[in-house]
Formats: sequence, structure tokens, C-alpha cells
Amino acid sequence: MHNKKYATKEDHDRKKLNWKINDKFVKKHNAEFDRKLHTYKTKHNKYSDLNFKEYQSMKGFKPELSLKKHSESSRFNLRLHDEPAPAQVDWRPLGYCSAIQDQGQCGCCYSFSACGAIEGQLFKKGGTFIKLSEQQMLDCSQDYGNAGCDGGTMNSCFTYVQMNGGIVTADAYPYEGQVGENRYDPSKSACTLTGYVDVPYGDIDALTLACAQVGPIAGIFYILKQNRKFFLKMILFNFFKNHFFQYFCKSW
Repeated sequence: MHNKKYATKEDHDRKKLNWKINDKFVKKHNAEFDRKLHTYKTKHNKYSDLNFKEYQSMKGFKPELSLKKHSESSRFNLRLHDEPAPAQVDWRPLGYCSAIQDQGQCGCCYSFSACGAIEGQLFKKGGTFIKLSEQQMLDCSQDYGNAGCDGGTMNSCFTYVQMNGGIVTADAYPYEGQVGENRYDPSKSACTLTGYVDVPYGDIDALTLACAQVGPIAGIFYILKQNRKFFLKMILFNFFKNHFFQYFCKSW
């Protein structure tokens, strides 16, 4: 199904053992779901032959950098958005969002998240969806604190686009899944960025209102537990239950 190929028999056997261990986890978790011990089911995916350490190595978000940058940027102000949030909003059919993408083995989730937020605001302003270049973020934002496939933050991406004077489209600078040379061509810039704000850390009310009224927000799921590898149907994260996800993404 996933066209996996392994270089040696030893690698194949090790991956097969990983799969068997993960298979036991999936079956056990889903049995517990049937007993209403969890709010979501799991199933196998292309990561099923990885152990958790291998999977963790693919993560690209650097929370320690994000918290540092948070103190240096403007904050989302609830008082400027005093209208109540609607019952729910789905930005996808309204044209704000791209299709789901796959970053592959490169730990640059931060670049996809940042591009998604800018794309949403670009659509909100002009009414046309323009897919922006995650690869440009990957190649060119290292002077602003990012580390290519070894991780980074959305704030560093926003600062890069703002200071750089623009970002091009994904068609002009397509994603390759590895760090390359800076190939940014200012004559092909699709948009610029005048600034950005952070939702205050830990403020669920502000996050809810921002998602409901501003548009798609750059965010990261920081995977700390084994079961997050195998989402089949996510009803709601327990700690955001009946709050954040009713405005952001009801299901995957």
C-alpha cells in the first residue's frame, strides 16, 4: 500500500518487528475505544513500521524557540474582537485552505503551518487562493532562527517573509523535502507580510475567537504520545473538548 522498500534484510526485519508492536497497540486502543475509554479510533498508516523514537525524529517544531519568540511579538487582543464567536466555522469550503499535504521525512512542519496561515489571510484579502512556497521557507529562513529539516517555528517564518519582502508561489518554488540553495526571485513574489500577532500562550478563549473570526491560525500538534501516530477519526482532543475544535477542524 505504501510502497515501502528496505535496503537490507536486517532493516526489513526490524521494521517488521516495529509494525507488529504497533499492530498490538492499534488493536488494544480500538478495543478500549469500543469500551468508550478513548474519544478516537486508530488504524495503520505509513508510519506503522517506525518505532516511536524514529517517529519523534520527524517532528520539526521547536517549542522552546516558539515560547522565546512569543515574548517578542504582538499579542492577539480579545478586546478588539468583542463579537461572540459563531457556533462553528469551517474555513475549508470557503476557500481559505489548501488540500492536506505531506512533508515527508523533512522536519519542516513549521513551514507548512506558516504558509497555511498566510494563504488564508491572502485569500481573505483578495478572494483568490494562492498556494505559497514551503520550500522557500525551508531554504531561506535559517538566518531567522529556523534549522531547515531539523525544525523551526512559525514566528521565524513570518519574520523572514516580513523582512525578506515577500514569498513566491509553490509552483514557482516547489517543495522538495530537503534543504537547498536560496532560489527566491523577488520579481515573482506573490505577497508580502506587514506583521503578525501571537495568541497568548495557554489562552483557549483567545485561540477560539481567533480561529472563528480571523481565519486559519498557524498551529502545531506537538506529538508526545504513541497513540497520536495512528489517528483514524479524531472526535476531539480531551483538553480542547467542546471548545477549540468546534471552530477549527471538526474532524480529519
